[in-house]
Amino acid sequence: MEVTGTARFQNGRLITPKNNDKTFDSGVESIESKMSLFYTTLDYYGLESHIVEFIQSARTYGRCYYYKDRFDISEPILSVEHNMDRFADMIIHEIAHYLVFKETGSSQHHNYIWKCKARDMGGSGNRLTDITDLYKAIPNYKYVAHCDCMVHYSIKKKENRRCRHCKKSLTYMRR
Repeated sequence: MEVTGTARFQNGRLITPKNNDKTFDSGVESIESKMSLFYTTLDYYGLESHIVEFIQSARTYGRCYYYKDRFDISEPILSVEHNMDRFADMIIHEIAHYLVFKETGSSQHHNYIWKCKARDMGGSGNRLTDITDLYKAIPNYKYVAHCDCMVHYSIKKKENRRCRHCKKSLTYMRR
């Protein structure tokens, strides 16, 4: 089955280019080609009846709702994403959640079963995607805070916050 752009399915795995040309074109065509890739991947795995909705979250790239047969994609991140491998990995990540849920009857979160499924489908099997570079391109984020493990972006200045990962206290400064 052929997919838009240079991504394709091979032996049941979504394959994206491994050369230097790993980007989408900019503009409206880019979003259309990304959504085409998402829907084609859903079709490939027999999930063509699922709903794909845009959310305004910039902290979450994508979400899977098992019982609603729905996938959410972050519109702010989608609009500035230019890395085909990273976008394809997010698609595989979310579809792997759904397929593992259907196979096991329960959410496996990011455990070994889910990781194996994601890798079998051609994904990285990683829980988090580094999208720090994308936050810089989202204009709504006016404040930034640094900790030991990452950069935090926010629309409004927040007081008394800690990083969820390293637990360091955060002080937001205007960008």
